[in-house]
Amino acid sequence: MDKKKLFTVMSLAIGLGTLTVLSDNTKINVSATDTSSVQKFGDINNDGFVDTVDATAVLIEYAHLSTSGKGTFTEVQTKNADIDNNGLVDAVDSAYILSYYAYVSAGGNTGFREWADEKINSSRPSTTTTTQSVQTTVSNSTTTTTTTTTVSGISKVSEIRLSKTEMKIEVGKTDISYVTMLPESATNKEEVWTSSDEKVATVDKWGNVKGVADGVCTVTVTSVDNPTVKAEIKVTVGKGNANKVSEIKLSKTEMKIEVGKTDISYVTMLPESATNKDEIWTSSDEKVATVDKWGNVKGVADGVCTVTVTSVDNPTVKAEIKVTVGKGNTHNFQQINGLTYVDGILVANKSYALPSTYSPEMDATTIQQFNLLSKAAANEGLNIYLSSGYRSYSQQDAIYNNYVSWYGQAQADTFSARPGHSEHQTGLAIDVNTIDDSFAGTPEAIWLENHAHEYGFIIRYPKGKESITGYKYEPWHIRYLGVEKATAVYNSGLTLEEYLGIDSYYH
Repeated sequence: MDKKKLFTVMSLAIGLGTLTVLSDNTKINVSATDTSSVQKFGDINNDGFVDTVDATAVLIEYAHLSTSGKGTFTEVQTKNADIDNNGLVDAVDSAYILSYYAYVSAGGNTGFREWADEKINSSRPSTTTTTQSVQTTVSNSTTTTTTTTTVSGISKVSEIRLSKTEMKIEVGKTDISYVTMLPESATNKEEVWTSSDEKVATVDKWGNVKGVADGVCTVTVTSVDNPTVKAEIKVTVGKGNANKVSEIKLSKTEMKIEVGKTDISYVTMLPESATNKDEIWTSSDEKVATVDKWGNVKGVADGVCTVTVTSVDNPTVKAEIKVTVGKGNTHNFQQINGLTYVDGILVANKSYALPSTYSPEMDATTIQQFNLLSKAAANEGLNIYLSSGYRSYSQQDAIYNNYVSWYGQAQADTFSARPGHSEHQTGLAIDVNTIDDSFAGTPEAIWLENHAHEYGFIIRYPKGKESITGYKYEPWHIRYLGVEKATAVYNSGLTLEEYLGIDSYYH
């Protein structure tokens, strides 16, 4: 299974949740039973099944360990989760569970422990034994047999991945970045840690980085097996790092207001531990719009300008709002409990975030309408089924960070939402069928594009609109708006961003 496919499956596992009945004959998430004699191996929640729920639990535990160094598993759960028996609970263990689930779902009946042992052993180096007979004569004729063992198929480390590549710590404090040596079949995963300036930060043989004095240095981890393979961490040490503003988030990054009207974008200064959260507001053109010290923006005359909020504590940290003033701006923006509604539509994209505490679960009307859609497609001989629905903030956080570890943040941002920015957290979005490019152009994809609006859905990320939506073409991702609004968006030929007059990019 290639890396992208692996984490697509992980996304599915987290998104599926509990068994959902879509129609009379279609069900999702049918658990795979472990028929081995040791039932608890791989069965993290001890429900008698080895399935996507267990894989999800392992993946979330890995996220806890990677971010805080502390897990939530019991000793028994940790032992049962360490599938490859390497002393770690990580994404590889989750992948084994998911692969087994797929194997059993396809009709396999081998017990999990036996199946896992075979998979793990097949990736270990093989040995070849050669026996050679040699005759020698010492007083009497004797025969000596010499056995030579040659190791073949040994895999060397070719890549090092880190759970973090940048640290900001205070003097005397420590931090750690967890290491993954690849490929998994590498036989020697020993590592060597070094600091470019031990007067700024030191690092021990386990990778614990400790701040010594204010400054910046680079900590490097090197493979003992293959010294050409390295990974680096930028370390910034300073007393103020934990308490200085490093990011500003806005509740909206675009405003459309009429002359004489006002609007506001609410500010969040991060981190929460920052001691000085004072802000300064400025307008690039006060002839178009003014802004007061509290961030209230007032339209003065038709035109476009930029309103900027700057951290007093750290003036290099800013955030901007595009302000368009004119009589024709009739979109209604509302902020309700941290949620952004435009013309009554809940918005979640790169510009508009959802609170981490917002957890509505899957919307009942959305499921009801999807079932009608699925049955209508079935009447035409097509099979459209739910593959991923509601995801919580923490589940999206685990998914997104795993993609970042595989592909880097820039590429991950083209197809995966950062936590708080995913439509799946609204409970109004559904991924159907195969969640990859192979779905494009299928009869189901074509039918969905032409008929989804009839049941209240739109194709959320259309082809050729990547620069507007912020995401690659996803023919499998649909969003529920209601029949009237979905039909209006469909007939307009616009994306939701264009229809509502908003943008979608991380600010």
